[in-house]
Amino acid sequence: MADVEGYKQHVAYLEQRARSLLSALLTQQQRRLDNLVNSWALRDPERLFADQSQRLDTASRRLREALELHLQQDEHKLALAAARLDSLSPLAVLGRGYSVSQKSDYTLVSSVDDLRWGDELLTTVADGVITSVVQQVERR
Repeated sequence: MADVEGYKQHVAYLEQRARSLLSALLTQQQRRLDNLVNSWALRDPERLFADQSQRLDTASRRLREALELHLQQDEHKLALAAARLDSLSPLAVLGRGYSVSQKSDYTLVSSVDDLRWGDELLTTVADGVITSVVQQVERR
């Protein structure tokens, strides 16, 4: 009979321990539920979206400004490149008073050694072509 009494006490102890653990677990879960119920995200979910919307608007504005700045910089670079290219254009060079001379067979004249007395010379300037005949060649 002593064993039966010991088992009863052990069962009563286990029952008390189980009740205590269940009570602690229930208290813990109740706290979690209270925290969730009282959280601002659940009480005012539109606030969560408003914050996200404001961040999205700010990021969108900053992206638009960065793109506009980048576009302006690219336009400036393009304008500079176009100006450089225009200054190297053969027509622009001719417009500044330079000319291009060719023999009658259209070979370019780059030296006095390319010409002889009596050669026909075609000289291209900004607004046309001048035809002339070599009468003298001098080396400097």
